[in-house]
Amino acid sequence: MTETRKLQPIAENIINRIKANPWWVLLFVAVAVKFTVFYKLVQVTANFPVVLLLSCLITFLILTGFRNRWMAFAVYFVLSFILFADITYFSFFNRYLSLQMLGAAEVIGDIGESIKAVMKPVNFMMFLDVILMGILLGTKKIPYKKKQQSLPKGKRFFPGAAAILVLILIVTNVTDSRLLTSLSNQEFYSFRLKDTASAVFGARADAEVALSFPYEKQKDGPLFGIAEGRNVIVIQIESLQNFVIGREYNGQEITPYLNRLIESNTIYFNNFYQQTGSGNTSDAEFAINNSILGTLTSYTNKIYPNNTYRGLPVLLKERGYSTAVYHAHESRGFWNREAFYPAGGFDTFYGGIINDTQNRPNGNFMMTEWMGWGLTDTEFYKQVIPYMKEEKAPFYSFIITLSNHHPYVMLDHYNYIELLPEHKDTLAGNYLNSAAYTDYAIGQLLEDLRLEGLYENSIFVLYGDHSGLVKEAETDRVMKDILGKDYDFEEVMRVPLIIHLPEQGLHVPESNGNFKQTVSIAGGQLDFLPTMAYLMGFPELDTIYLGQNLLTAKTGFVAQHTFMVKGSFFLDEIAYEMSRDGIFDNGRAWNTKTGEPVSLEGLEPYYRRSVSISETSQYLLDQDVIRQVYVEGKSLDEVLP
Repeated sequence: MTETRKLQPIAENIINRIKANPWWVLLFVAVAVKFTVFYKLVQVTANFPVVLLLSCLITFLILTGFRNRWMAFAVYFVLSFILFADITYFSFFNRYLSLQMLGAAEVIGDIGESIKAVMKPVNFMMFLDVILMGILLGTKKIPYKKKQQSLPKGKRFFPGAAAILVLILIVTNVTDSRLLTSLSNQEFYSFRLKDTASAVFGARADAEVALSFPYEKQKDGPLFGIAEGRNVIVIQIESLQNFVIGREYNGQEITPYLNRLIESNTIYFNNFYQQTGSGNTSDAEFAINNSILGTLTSYTNKIYPNNTYRGLPVLLKERGYSTAVYHAHESRGFWNREAFYPAGGFDTFYGGIINDTQNRPNGNFMMTEWMGWGLTDTEFYKQVIPYMKEEKAPFYSFIITLSNHHPYVMLDHYNYIELLPEHKDTLAGNYLNSAAYTDYAIGQLLEDLRLEGLYENSIFVLYGDHSGLVKEAETDRVMKDILGKDYDFEEVMRVPLIIHLPEQGLHVPESNGNFKQTVSIAGGQLDFLPTMAYLMGFPELDTIYLGQNLLTAKTGFVAQHTFMVKGSFFLDEIAYEMSRDGIFDNGRAWNTKTGEPVSLEGLEPYYRRSVSISETSQYLLDQDVIRQVYVEGKSLDEVLP
């Protein structure tokens, strides 16, 4: 009853203003159309009418809350631009743009072509009501200044304060209402308030998650130490999804070289998933090397370059390895890599283009062939090898590819796949050719390493950093043609992990099992560090990590918090997509092999575990827990809440 009395003046105020000036009706209708389009584009379904009405109400309060209407116009233009940015960001990441991610605006110039590719005319509807408001103000249909209220002081109504009050009631949700939870996770203004609060006050954590997979209990197996002392060469392949591996398209092998590699002395993980943060590629690097999820708020390299880390580069350095990372983006500072890598444990960063258009003198690669985002993979690999030969052995070389990048437009002489007419000039069709070129380039690299004497005493790891084809209408249609089934998140999020060990000169321990195998338990990028520690013969894994050794684990679990809503997860044969409104029961689960729906019964603990991994990762970063434990000498019990 109290809340009803608080809201009553708001309704009366709106009615009175509409009576005084009917032009407000037209503007309100335009606002309603705008938010209807917005929520359709960002796939809001739960409690849609209530979400829509709430956004329209708050918008109306904002527009009528300023005495100077032009000031209201300026504020509303900014809000509309954020709506526009949300739609564009959603096209890539399937979620709203966070406040801190707005600080990553410096990368927009580099991803301009990808932004253009996902931009649709309907996105610009976010500005139609702004234009209408400008016209109404310019023609004085709506006065640019509102009259001073003559009501007694105790009865005055302040629209701005009313809007804030409504939002606080929703976001705080003191009654733990399912409806308010749904609204706060979906409604535009409510999300903004929650996002701001999260940025200011930080994240919660579940202290038990970091200890859930003790390495010492998972290191006993037939392959322990089989690659001890070998060079480690990791190739992070841009946007490579698993569906291309072993697949033919119109009678053509998409990845013939990788297919042959898997048939040699190789472990192929065919149920392996990306676990990126908001930094996408850069956060895939972070997750792989550190077994901690990258932050949701922005990209980890930017926010936490001064943290202490004890990932694979650091642990290998302690065992006498030299460490280097290679990437041919024209700028060494892209995703703040140059500043971040020393903290991450890399001795040397080979990156940047020599004598590029901005005349950067500290680049390491010549632009001998341009395609898409920069230097082609084939030319990049040729230039990597001389630097690699200079590294002191044993070495850890981390190579980041570039060519297989959205929107996947290839040079004519690298189009290896003949597309069917109905798939030409589609994103998925372009992707097939790009993946085929990527496969060809990797084959060239490994053959060149063999010729240069860097092949036999190395262990090779190849994996996809993240999905290349997000779900949208045209891509879903073409992918259904290619896959013979609906394109769902198990295919979107699944990337290959291939670990190859040349057999010549291989030291085979007495307990050695079969190295050539396919591992089908669910795994993710957090699991790479403990899995490699096992193969490299680490007696202990002396760091904080959130993954497990996939080569001895009995079951798999993969937490997700980007592309899929936070709390989503994969089990060995089950996928769960958390509902966008934050209500577990409104999510969906399905069998990843058959696509058939699965009951949610018994799955909620896994959802909570997924959320806990996400929040623990954030807490580890925010509190620089590794520094506190390994530099300051505190115990985990002291540091974790």
